Amino acid sequence: MSVTDPTPGADTASGPGDGIRIAGARIHNLKDVSLTIPRNQITVFTGVSGSGKSSIVFDTVAVEAQRQLNS
Repeated sequence: MSVTDPTPGADTASGPGDGIRIAGARIHNLKDVSLTIPRNQITVFTGVSGSGKSSIVFDTVAVEAQRQLNS
């Protein structure tokens, strides 16, 4: 199931068991970042200051979580 692009240049999709996929995220300091975040597990984002951790968590993952909650 695809969802509307929550951030410019990023595409997220989720399905049963495969987690949240982020492909080509380009917001703030992110430059074409792609990753899959597993479901039902604690996930930690680490990195140097200014690397885009907050952009991934708040601008992308939070939007997808809210969408799933409202579905």
